[in-house]
Amino acid sequence: MHSESTTATRHHHGLARQLAATALALIATTAVAADRAPPPPYLNAGTNHVLVGVAWDEATVQSMLPPGIRAVAGAPGVVNIYQVARGYGLAPYSAAYLSVDVEGYDSADGTKGRWLLGGVYGPDEKVAATLREHYGFPVRAGSSRTVNMGQSRRATGMMNGEAIITVDIKPSGKCQAGAGTINYPGQGAGGQAAGMQVPYAGNVCGAEPLAVKITAPAGDSMARLQPLKLLWSIEMRDGAFPFTRPVAMP
Repeated sequence: MHSESTTATRHHHGLARQLAATALALIATTAVAADRAPPPPYLNAGTNHVLVGVAWDEATVQSMLPPGIRAVAGAPGVVNIYQVARGYGLAPYSAAYLSVDVEGYDSADGTKGRWLLGGVYGPDEKVAATLREHYGFPVRAGSSRTVNMGQSRRATGMMNGEAIITVDIKPSGKCQAGAGTINYPGQGAGGQAAGMQVPYAGNVCGAEPLAVKITAPAGDSMARLQPLKLLWSIEMRDGAFPFTRPVAMP
């Protein structure tokens, strides 16, 4: 009996040491993973967006695009400021970006592809660095927030603690389920166009665009962009979308 008890005790202690070693290994792995994101794909859920359709100066935008990429006539684009509550790989994070619609990358439903002209993702640098590395997006570390302003809503993109994009909208209160897909081409390694196809779903709510102001520092590429006209606005609440693996695009 004594021998059996001793054997059981040793087995218990051995198992405890093994579990402790496994726990330490997991902690170490988590610490390493915290320094960089895993490779795509990534899942973003519980997202809330303020989007405003704008018209950019066509000559300015075209000068910011690489050879072979052509803006849609009139240079329509999107200002998208959003926050991600949960997900896999990058979440939680917040972001704000400026894009222009481009020819040749339409989704199946005819939605034009969006070329990112600049943006901020973070506040952790690893979020922006991941999007630069895998998709070639011209983004840097930053953050965003959205606050209620009485009957309007203000969304702000920030870099180094300073507002660089400010959007004001007036929500209509009318919402419905929405879904679709958007292609995001980017400048891949070696100059080849490589991007991602992004399906999304969420509650889409109507809104009136009130103002878009870009106050990026002088010399920053985003400082070249000011909307000539506000075209439309919506919110997407409690949304979900992935960043898929980048694919070569013609």
